[in-house]
Parts: sequence; structure tokens; C-alpha cells
Amino acid sequence: MMKKIRIIFILTVCFCMSAAAACTSDDFVKSDKFTVMLQEGREFDIIGDYFYKVEKGESVEFTIKLADGFEIGGVNRGEYYRDGENIKIVCKDVGSHITVVVKAVLRDSPYTVMYDLNGGTYAKNETQKYVLEAYDPKIRLRVNTLTAESVAPRSGYSLVGWSTDIDGGGEQIGLGSRVTLDVGSCVKLYAQWKEWTDEKSFTVETLGNGECAVVRYRGRDKEIVVPDFIGGAKVTEIKNGAFSNITSAQTVVLPSALRNLDAGAFDNCTFSELYLYDTVEKIGDDSFKNCNEFATLSVNAAMPPRYSGAWTSAWADKCDRIILAPPEEKQMVFFAGSSMAFGLLSGMVDESFGGEYRVTNLGLSYKVDMKLQQDFLYAVLDENDVLIHAPEDISDVKEEQEFERITWRVLESNYDMLKYTDIRKHRSIFDVFEDYNDVRKNAKTTDYNAKSEDYDIYGDISFERENTDDTDKGYKTLYNSVTLSEKVLADYSNFYANLRSNGVKVYFSYGPANLDGKFMPPKGVRLAYADKVRRFIVAVPIISDMEDYLYNGRFFWDTNYHLSTEGAVMRTEQLIDDIKYQMERDGNNG
Repeated sequence: MMKKIRIIFILTVCFCMSAAAACTSDDFVKSDKFTVMLQEGREFDIIGDYFYKVEKGESVEFTIKLADGFEIGGVNRGEYYRDGENIKIVCKDVGSHITVVVKAVLRDSPYTVMYDLNGGTYAKNETQKYVLEAYDPKIRLRVNTLTAESVAPRSGYSLVGWSTDIDGGGEQIGLGSRVTLDVGSCVKLYAQWKEWTDEKSFTVETLGNGECAVVRYRGRDKEIVVPDFIGGAKVTEIKNGAFSNITSAQTVVLPSALRNLDAGAFDNCTFSELYLYDTVEKIGDDSFKNCNEFATLSVNAAMPPRYSGAWTSAWADKCDRIILAPPEEKQMVFFAGSSMAFGLLSGMVDESFGGEYRVTNLGLSYKVDMKLQQDFLYAVLDENDVLIHAPEDISDVKEEQEFERITWRVLESNYDMLKYTDIRKHRSIFDVFEDYNDVRKNAKTTDYNAKSEDYDIYGDISFERENTDDTDKGYKTLYNSVTLSEKVLADYSNFYANLRSNGVKVYFSYGPANLDGKFMPPKGVRLAYADKVRRFIVAVPIISDMEDYLYNGRFFWDTNYHLSTEGAVMRTEQLIDDIKYQMERDGNNG
């Protein structure tokens, strides 16, 4: 696996204040000499003097050293030339007071990101104000940004992410989350800092070891940035009731050192947005009691990943394939759980439709939160795109789904995926976060550049799966129409209707299942299940007969839902036929 190349450079600007103090307004009035001054810049170091007093007609020379990744774009006065690693700037025949301004520009370096720490410094060398990092496009074109551990703490401020605009008006990217590389030039990101709320607004309790806990906030700030330190002590806990009945704030930023957030810490508050770091150890849904406006969660990575390269990390790459599609390119997305990952050969689909669509297999696991995936698809799919949803047996799907640890595992590769969803739709999101962090804090550190080798570029399982002699491979298949929730079916139908309102073509099909499994119900029971699906899924066409996707046990690999390679070929051929038939009925020949 190729590693990303790190290019770290130092940008130190030396500005001699004592010398500047010697240059007063009286000097300009009384002296017969002219002052020639070089204006400081963040993109270069000044070697030697930055100003001179010269007689009329004399010449002045300055020396600068550009930071790595930059080149000189021009000067407003004088001439310049390269002298080894340095740049010489010459002002000839001086006849007036001059301030020389150097324009330094980024080289057109493809597949690089320049991090402007925007008032902060690099953690490994606190004289560095920029970090330039090159990435290998063969790994991916959407890359994980620097995490909080790469940036030195800045007194009085909390780091809350990156932006493509210095003032935060551009695209917002969380620490450690993904940004799209520019194939033609360097991407420039600016650190985004939020100033701490006045520590006088907080009452704290001393915990010892230089730590403290917030026990009460008393203020009316519209944005509450809980300081990392109060009274010189590190803020590691927020107690029950500390932020009860706070209705002024719209945004809350939790401190980077926070470990424990008690139940009821935020009670009956009206903030809508919360920033936290992924190092919080104790937190739960009951930490935010009656916070009914809390919809947006931004999680910043403060530690290296633990699951990059694992199969769960493939979900972020699948999503990136959809995100990276050019606006003019039509997409065909296949959506379900692991039965889709194992049961589709997207290359066959691509070839069958003549390359007309960008084909993506989003299937990973039925345990990945469904509403999170639905909200993502609603945000990224557009007119003329096609979505094929073929869920596994959903007779045991709960009406109120809960976050599971696997959802946080897939999010670790790009926490910004949370920004697509309203977290009020999700139960146990913080309860499971605590569990997720408890498990991973002792797990082996991995690298963001690691990729799961189990999946191909489309998102299909890539390894060969032989047919087997076993008829049953575990996993119950119920197809129980009695337990099949009408609310779940109505939620699906509403999701489809919303997509269709955006011009997306949506087709419903069925996941594959083992006809020889010992829990497979009789045909009459299965038909009752399929009939109930047809009665409640009314927003989109049901393009398939469920019985066409039941295969004998030898075509399944390790579960009653995971097809062998031969089984996947059979299923893909059937699904292509169903899609094309429906497209013809719709008047679209695909």
C-alpha cells in the first residue's frame, strides 16, 4: 500500500520591532535619505535586513526564502531573480520612499493540500504556520484532513475544523474528515478557530491533577465555547445540570480535553449545533435531555483512526464514488445491506447499460443506520439518477431503529457524513458513541490511507466465493407478514417519494435468500409477505418477483444472504432484466 507523502515546511516571519521603532515620522520629515522597506509575508522568510535608508539614486537589495510549495508571483517595485534557494529583490535608482510588496503564490501542485493554520501552529514544530501535504491519487481522490493532534493548542481558542475560505465562508470540513483533491492544483484549507467564552461565565469544581469540572454556566452567549482551561485547570468534565435551561445559544463547542459529559449536563436547551472531539469517553443520549432543537452534530477527530483498512471503512469510499460523480454523469446506485455487497457484480451492470451510468454498490451491512444512508442519498442523487433498493427480509426491522457500534465504525473514516442527517432522527447515537470509544481506544492505530481490499472500485465484494455443499448457513429468514411493520414500509415509501420529487428514478426489488435454509417459511407465507410489501410500497414500481431471488443453498457462501460468485452472476443477470423491463415500461430504454 502506497503511503502518503508528507511535506512539512516552516514559514517564519521575522519582523524586527526594535528597528521599526527607530523609523519614526520625524525621520521621514527630517532626513534627506529615502526609506525602502520590504513588507513581511506569511509565505516567506526575510533573510537579513527588511529596511534601508539610502541616498537618492542608490540601489537596495533584499533577500527572501520562499516556503516550500510557493513561488514568487511578482513584486510591486523593483526586479527579482533566483539566487540558489533564495530570491533577490533589487530596487534600483531609488528616488522616493518605497514599500516593496512580494506576491507569493502556490505552485500548481496536483494532489496536495496546503493547511493554513490561520493563527495557529504545527504541533511538531510551533514555528510552522503552514503544512503542505501530498497525497497519492491512486489511493483515493477524497482524502482525510489533518486531525487535531497535528495542530498545537492555541490559548483562548478551540479548533473546530477546516474551511476552504479563511473566514469560514466556504466548504466546511471536520478535523480528520474528507476533502476532494483538485487534480490541477493545490487545495488550500484554513484552520477555523472559535474564541473561548469568558471563563467568568463558568462555575467549576476542582478535581485534582490540574483538572476541573464545569458545574454551572451563567451567561447569555449566542455561541458557547467551553474553554479548555478555566482558572489554569484543564476542563475534563461537565456535570449534571451545568447547562440546564440555556436558551440563548445556537452553537455549543465542547473542549478538546473533555472526557466525561454527565447525564443531564444539557437539559432543556435550545441550541441547534454541537461540536465535540472523538475522545469523549463518557457521554449518552441522556446528556442532552429535552434538547429538542439539537439537529447538527460535528465530530472532530483528535486521535488516529482504528478501523481504516477494515471492511467497515469501505462505506466512506462507496459514498465518495457517488459524491465524486460529475454533475453531467447519470448515476445508478444499488442500496441494501451485505446481501447487495455479496450479491451484485456491478461491472456486468455497467457493461449491460453501455457505460451510460456511473454504477455504485452502496451495500455494506443492514446494521448501518438506515436513516443516515437515506439522508445521504437524498442529498446527493439528482434528476435522471437511478436508485435500486433491494433490502433483505425486513420483517424484523424495528420501527424505531437505534444506532449500533458498526455505524460509528463506518463514520470514523469520515465523520462529516453526519452532516447529511438530522440527528434527532436517530436513537442511542451518543449511548453507542461511548461504547464505540471504549472499544477503540485500546485498538491498534491504523492509517487513513489504508483501504479495504475486500471491495472493488464499484463497491462489490471483490474476492472469489466458491459454491458449497452446505444447504444452510445460519441467519434466520422469516418473511413474516405479521411482524412486517406497516410503519417501516410507510417510511420506505416516503423516502422513495422524496427522491422522486427530485427527479430520481427509484425501483424496489428484493434481496437474495437461501431457499434451502432451515428457517425459510413455506411459499404461502412468503407470498403473504410479498403481498403486504406491494400494498404499502406505492410510491415507486416494484420491479421484481421475490421468488426470483430465492436460490439453492449451494449458491450461498457463508450466510443465507451472501451469494457465491456464481450466485452473484445469476442474481445480477436477473436484476438487470428487471431494471430494463421496467425502464421500457417507463419509456426509458436505459
